[in-house]
Amino acid sequence: MRITLLIIAGFLIIAGGGFFFLMTTISEDIERQYSQASEEPLVDFAHLFAALLEQDVEDGKIDATRFREGFSNAYKREFLARIYLLEKREIHTHVYVTNEKGIVVFDSEDGKREGEDFSKYNDVYLAAKGEYGVRASRADLNDSRTTVFFVAAPVFHRGRTIGTLSVSRPETAMAPFAEESRKLVLEAGLFTAVIVFGLGTLWAYLVLSPIRKITRQALLIAGGEKESLPATGLGELRTLSLALEEMRRELEGKHYVENYVQALTHELKSPLDRSIHQLIDQSIKYKPDPSKIDREIDQPCNQSKATITLVDRSM
Repeated sequence: MRITLLIIAGFLIIAGGGFFFLMTTISEDIERQYSQASEEPLVDFAHLFAALLEQDVEDGKIDATRFREGFSNAYKREFLARIYLLEKREIHTHVYVTNEKGIVVFDSEDGKREGEDFSKYNDVYLAAKGEYGVRASRADLNDSRTTVFFVAAPVFHRGRTIGTLSVSRPETAMAPFAEESRKLVLEAGLFTAVIVFGLGTLWAYLVLSPIRKITRQALLIAGGEKESLPATGLGELRTLSLALEEMRRELEGKHYVENYVQALTHELKSPLDRSIHQLIDQSIKYKPDPSKIDREIDQPCNQSKATITLVDRSM
């Protein structure tokens, strides 16, 4: 596979993995952030309602008559509140009150939990001890959307805790906002990913184009064509192109010297060989004095050997 494709593919895989991890983390954190945001006002409501309920304490006992009437009238109200994309038509906040034993004496949801013992529930148990009473319960353990948050505050009378008041709010009340935020984050993330991938691919292509040019030129030179390598690219790529051009020049010089020496060797060896053969032929044909033949043969042979030695050293 070409190096350009390898680098682009590697960039896409790494960047894609990073974007996926980031988007997954943000998407999962959105629900938690909205849950935290909805818990904070529940603390205010719990203490405000508890302070109001303290006005209806008689003989050390909680009288929830006015509370019952007030909440009943509130739930019967008809209204339309457009909160951005959400249309709110009903009240999702509910309240229940327990006495000092943890028994529910008032429940704004049609009294369905009145008479039950909530003393072991975290919100009631902790609030009765003067601590921050809070809990979250699910109607369906496998579905986080069925979670209901409870925050409790103590009800005092003459400095003594005589009960608790818990405010609850379901997760579904905040779900539309969380879903809308998750959708916006996903759309923005996908748009950003496309832009980043596009620009990254273009940048990789432009950065690597000098390598492709150098590769093409090097292949032409390897094929015997006399192509020069122009300085191209930035940084190390420019240094590489200059080094390859210098190498090309050195190789051309070496090839020239090698061809020249080979031609010289051929030109020098051929006449010497012919001279030796001629002398030998004449000696055999005319049969002169042997001592004279030796002198005449030794002289060209010695010159031939010296010349051949010189040529061999040159190669």
